Amino acid sequence: CLGIALLSLALANPVVTFGESEDFLSSLPSANVFILDDSYSMATRAGETSRFQNAVKTLS
Repeated sequence: CLGIALLSLALANPVVTFGESEDFLSSLPSANVFILDDSYSMATRAGETSRFQNAVKTLS
């Protein structure tokens, strides 16, 4: 009986999509973590502010 069921399923050519599960997962709350480089090179100036200050401003 199991063989007949599996053969029937294979011949039916089922299509599996994950569209609904992706929508469900995107609606869940999430948290993002950004790690900024605080090394000497980030202290260099790009205009009037340092690269580190520009990164903080971009992320906030």
